[in-house]
Amino acid sequence: MVAAIVIPATSSSAAGKSVKAHHPPKSRGNRRRVDTEYQAAVKRNDAVTMSRLLADDFVLVVARE
Repeated sequence: MVAAIVIPATSSSAAGKSVKAHHPPKSRGNRRRVDTEYQAAVKRNDAVTMSRLLADDFVLVVARE
């Protein structure tokens, strides 16, 4: 069994790094399009597209039992 939990990192800026605002898709159709695009990028190991689609503070935590 594989479980994944997404935990946003803190957005504090200790080094003065600017944080890019993330605006999630507003419509259901757009969310589906973005999800489909993201899943295809994962399958292709396309880090550029995944980076463009995910928030800068996205953290993926995976646990295996």
